[in-house]
Amino acid sequence: MLHRGDDRAVSAVVGAVTLLGIFVTALALFQVNVVPAENTQVE
Repeated sequence: MLHRGDDRAVSAVVGAVTLLGIFVTALALFQVNVVPAENTQVE
């Protein structure tokens, strides 16, 4: 009999990784769009 392991918490891990990816993407978009605009206003 094959025992494939315990995969009960896989959906929670996938959700956490997805939220982390969305957060990192939002931060990168902020860095690309907002920061240069603020720098031009300061200069």
